[in-house]
Amino acid sequence: MLKIKNLFLKILIILTIFHFSLKNEAYAKKQNYIIYTVKKNDTLFKILKRYKLNPIFGKNGSLKRTLDLNPKKKKSKGNLIFPREKIKIPAFKTRKGKNIIAIDNTQEEKEVQKKQPILILSGILEKNAIILKWDISPESSEYKYDVKRAFVEENEFKIIEENLTIKEFKDKDLFLEKEYKYIVTVKDGNGFILNSNEFKIVYKPLFYTSLKGMLNDKKIHLEWEGLEDNSNIKYILLRKFKNEDEFKPILINTFENTFSDLNITGNKIYQYQVKAINADKELGMSNIVEIPSFLLAYHENNLKLNIATAYYTYHEYNTTNNTDNVLYTSLSPTLGLSYLKNWNENFATYSSLELSYLDFLNSSYYNISGNPVLLYGLNLGLNYQLMKYLHIHEKINIGKDVIYKPYSNNSNLESIYTFNNSLYLGIHFYKTKLLDIFTEIGYIASLSLTNTNGFGNGYEINFSLLKGFENFDFTTKIYYLNKNIITSDVTSNESNFGLIAEITFPIGEN
Repeated sequence: MLKIKNLFLKILIILTIFHFSLKNEAYAKKQNYIIYTVKKNDTLFKILKRYKLNPIFGKNGSLKRTLDLNPKKKKSKGNLIFPREKIKIPAFKTRKGKNIIAIDNTQEEKEVQKKQPILILSGILEKNAIILKWDISPESSEYKYDVKRAFVEENEFKIIEENLTIKEFKDKDLFLEKEYKYIVTVKDGNGFILNSNEFKIVYKPLFYTSLKGMLNDKKIHLEWEGLEDNSNIKYILLRKFKNEDEFKPILINTFENTFSDLNITGNKIYQYQVKAINADKELGMSNIVEIPSFLLAYHENNLKLNIATAYYTYHEYNTTNNTDNVLYTSLSPTLGLSYLKNWNENFATYSSLELSYLDFLNSSYYNISGNPVLLYGLNLGLNYQLMKYLHIHEKINIGKDVIYKPYSNNSNLESIYTFNNSLYLGIHFYKTKLLDIFTEIGYIASLSLTNTNGFGNGYEINFSLLKGFENFDFTTKIYYLNKNIITSDVTSNESNFGLIAEITFPIGEN
């Protein structure tokens, strides 16, 4: 009997607790809050975010309302909450003036989210218009759309098209270079209204910004977008040098939108602009492009003058009397004149004559017979451009050189003639239309023409900078050369390093 009585008492207590719990929940909902049992690793921020009680922060945020509902948590700002502890959180939030129950993952909340359409506006720039397009999800055949526009600096939008049933609009009534902003409003017969995002764009039609040009060999190729398709619009191409004030027409009344300017000269900077006309009425001007022309080094016919200065060192070993001597020159000038022929964009040949004045003033053997001496050489060469940053340079030289023959009473410099074949690999570090920076590494094979038994070899390294000016090209070159000349009685090692300045002038018509 006692056991039955205790069981009945336990059931009564459980029912009483459950009753009061339901009563508290009902009361809580009436008071716009719900009772939440804290879980492990919960924070107030996580709880409010889970229930989507936005905004969380701020004067009227859900965090402040939660702390107001839980006065004991105010001191700790809600940082001290414990698992299985029951706290009050707001049961309602405000969205655009409507109260929505904030129950975690309820079907009601999901349905509200599904019913809210999303309207996204985008646009592109076409030849003479701005094309606006938008997407809405979910779609409805009842929707109609109004397009609104304003200048970016303005605050008030104005309707430029209304009651559209398609999701696209072409705006042609525009001012060049102006920045516009757009919104689209969707509406239905029940009074539903929703605005899209704001879309901004600067009106620069392709024709006005599309003119492009590039140097191709010894001509400048130009192209531009047409203002409109299938129209009677014609174009006038204008040109001037950069330092001139006025453009002049070089192509009149063409329907084409490409042109190659063959009438150009080297080392100039050209500017171009296109004018669009219809029945002699000017419709607009394109952008201006600036194109530097070619270096005069790539002109069809060129004359090149070079002035150089170098130090020479001759290391002479005489096999007849077993003597070993070193001779040094003073600063030796060289003068050269070349004719350069460009056969096409990648292949060129040249011929040159060079004179060098050697004086062994710095040598201990200054008072030797035949000093000073004038050397000369004839050069034939070619350049072949393998690719933009790589070329091959071949040079053949026939010239006069010297060797030193010391004897007991008759020490003298003896003139000999040599044949030299040099093959260089050129590497361009930086190459533009008016500037070229490159280095060359070459192998030299030498043959003594005075003594048929004589053969030698060597190498050369140089670094060059070629810069184009208005009427000429200027090249500076630093080089180091080392080669052997072998005869029947003397093995001579010649080394020299120096600085060369070259000026290239065009000759004849390009």
